Amino acid sequence: MTRLIMLLIFLMSVVGSAFSGIVFSNYDEDEDKLNGYSHGKDLVLKIMVIEAIVVSVFVTIAVFTIGDKPPTPPSFTSIQAREPIKTSLSSLIHNKEYILVLICFTLF
Repeated sequence: MTRLIMLLIFLMSVVGSAFSGIVFSNYDEDEDKLNGYSHGKDLVLKIMVIEAIVVSVFVTIAVFTIGDKPPTPPSFTSIQAREPIKTSLSSLIHNKEYILVLICFTLF
């Protein structure tokens, strides 16, 4: 499902970019400058309304179709028990090699 959503996001960005070019293909800035750019503003508003409608439809579909949790764990490590963060940080602070690497990467 995530792959499908990522593909749809990519396709919608390509379509959105092409759509803007199509809408503004006959736009003449010099002519519109005399009218206070009213035609350009109308075109931008038209694009924004269409994009808002498309996004609203996809978000509504996503809200009702995507579940709280995936049917299977996303990875093997997600089902493993983890140690508390306090214990992990304490072991890092007492690890001399880690502190040395931390200092080296911080300075350079």
